[in-house]
Amino acid sequence: MADEFLDARDVECRPHRLDVAHGVYAKTFSTGEVKVSLVRVVPGGAFTPHRDTWGHIFFFLSGEGRATVGETTSSVKAESVVSVLPGVTHSYENTGSSDLTLISINLPTTNRRRSPKGEGSAE
Repeated sequence: MADEFLDARDVECRPHRLDVAHGVYAKTFSTGEVKVSLVRVVPGGAFTPHRDTWGHIFFFLSGEGRATVGETTSSVKAESVVSVLPGVTHSYENTGSSDLTLISINLPTTNRRRSPKGEGSAE
């Protein structure tokens, strides 16, 4: 995606990462090394445990679910934020009766980022 304006309603929502997910659909926007996706997880849908070479920030917009990062599992809902470092096993699933929606930001492996609370960098 170059420097431009677009209407996200015009971007097709497609099945996402069929290798590790079911019931997960995304509208994906990319600007070089950073990828941003608007993700919809249907009831019962999930991203199964997997590792990536890039980091993530997941910002949940609506619905109810559960996310796991490493050995820690937590409930997620609107305004929950989950940070995943490169190489760490992670997953999320919709545990509710309506769609779970989130913004997924894939970060380059060279990016040092601040924690969601803004307290220092995650290594």
